[in-house]
Amino acid sequence: MARPAAGSTWPAPAQRTPSRRKNVEVPDPVQWLFDSVTLSAAFVRNGRMDVVVATNPLARALHAPMFASDTTDRHGCANFARYHFLDPGG
Repeated sequence: MARPAAGSTWPAPAQRTPSRRKNVEVPDPVQWLFDSVTLSAAFVRNGRMDVVVATNPLARALHAPMFASDTTDRHGCANFARYHFLDPGG
């Protein structure tokens, strides 16, 4: 394990509070765009692998087990990583 040289100290760790996810509302024109994509599954995810509110019906059907899983949070936000690693059906 690395140690600081004699007489020096480690820099103090950065004090950062974890950011909280915000519930995002999808504007009507964006949801209309997603609904108009009929031959492909379309969804929006963030960097935490959360599927945010914008999905089309094909994406909801394709990923229905994930949306119905116990790993989906209380706000209905499905998460690819939680589903694939924590759900037996993943």
